[in-house]
Amino acid sequence: MSTLTIYPISEDQETAIRIFLDTLHVNYKVTEAVDDTEYLLSSFANAVHLQKSIK
Repeated sequence: MSTLTIYPISEDQETAIRIFLDTLHVNYKVTEAVDDTEYLLSSFANAVHLQKSIK
């Protein structure tokens, strides 16, 4: 089975895609966008390394 990654450009488009998938009884998982900076700084060791690199 393949994995599809879809990037809707608006809330209306996202809603239409969800309705379409629900109609076809396709299982899907919704993940919220991740802030890269927050993710990179979430690890203490990585945050220290990044601070050293900035300096």
